[in-house]
Amino acid sequence: MEVFLSLVYILILLFVIKKWSFFQNSGIRFQSISVIFLLKIASSFLLYIIYDQFYGYQSDSYYFFNDAQIIYKELKNNTADLFSVITSIGYSDFEHESILRETSFWYKKYDYGLYNDNRTLIRLNLIFSIISHGSYHIHSIFMCFITLIGFVAIYRAFCNYLKQIKNLLFIAVFLAPSVLFWGSGIFKEGILIFALGLLFFSLQKIYSNNYSLKSIVILFFTIGILLVTKIYVLLGLIPFLIFFFLFRNSNKNLIIKILGIHIVCVSIAFSLKYIDNSLDIPQYFVMKQGDFINVANDQTPKRFLDFQKLENNLGAFILASPKAILNTAFKPFLWESKNSLAILSSIENIILLLIPLALIFYTGQVNSSQKFWIYGLLSFVILLFIIIGLTVPISGAIVRYKMPLIPFILVLFLLLMDQNKIRELNWVNKIINLKI
Repeated sequence: MEVFLSLVYILILLFVIKKWSFFQNSGIRFQSISVIFLLKIASSFLLYIIYDQFYGYQSDSYYFFNDAQIIYKELKNNTADLFSVITSIGYSDFEHESILRETSFWYKKYDYGLYNDNRTLIRLNLIFSIISHGSYHIHSIFMCFITLIGFVAIYRAFCNYLKQIKNLLFIAVFLAPSVLFWGSGIFKEGILIFALGLLFFSLQKIYSNNYSLKSIVILFFTIGILLVTKIYVLLGLIPFLIFFFLFRNSNKNLIIKILGIHIVCVSIAFSLKYIDNSLDIPQYFVMKQGDFINVANDQTPKRFLDFQKLENNLGAFILASPKAILNTAFKPFLWESKNSLAILSSIENIILLLIPLALIFYTGQVNSSQKFWIYGLLSFVILLFIIIGLTVPISGAIVRYKMPLIPFILVLFLLLMDQNKIRELNWVNKIINLKI
């Protein structure tokens, strides 16, 4: 039954891909998008097998699914209560506490008084449960489709700036190994890809003055998703969003403007605690790092990176930031890798390091639009590298946390390249001439 239902849902989603204008207008052939979708589904099965065989399926992905099953089993015959838990409308923990206490992730072990973003993914799995018949693999298929929307949105956001090397953009967005692997599981990073892709897609529509009310609605919808999924990603986006809405029609002194915005944003972030202690943003990151340290201390063996313990002051954050960027960008190093997943991640990191070196030979003039997006992506990527590196002292977690950034890093590199120069390479020309 599970295999039959899985095939039915795959065929239905392939039909949606063929008929939905969002995919039709992407400039990517149906066959190519279908292959990517099926590759993602295959990757989700591989992820399941690896965790099942080697880790006894001790994965966040399984816990999110299992927690949803516990809740759904108890509430499936009570539509009003199920709707309340899914939507938070008329919901209270106290009313369903006996059920929720049986779950692993509905309550966080370390609670900072912020929204528990684990619940976002549990609620999404609850929605899936209505039509999944309790199949983990069907949930994975639905998640693969959701992330596919995000990846296609990223491609569509930047394809007009990379018309001569669209096939390289296709590879950059869809085919990075960690993106295929971690972007196909039931993780919060999948929702991030969905939200970030649509956010940049809507911003590009606004930037090109080709937007409608739908673009504005999508923008606010994705900001809402980030707010309840990974609030630190939204914090990392704030300087760019301010830069975007203030200076998208300007092409003068962009570096000075975006640096000024960062200085103002950091100053505000470290000053809000003097207005209200609940607005102490740096303390949130200090506690988040402490959360990961506690998790790592429970593991055997302990897998700490070389990191600096945070203190709630600007000087400590500045001093710790260079090492945070290094850890996020390059850890785990190849000689530190102890298993096949870590080795593959290390190789991918080496490739990401080699690409900037290649830019020495293939950089060229960029137009004002490309320059604007280059500064925006640099802001977003560097801030997220700092935030992840400061708060996550475990190499395995860093690999997954930075996955949603990889397509944007590769897009950034492509925007810096001279498209005519890069086309002169024979292997590039062969890729460009492929029908994608």
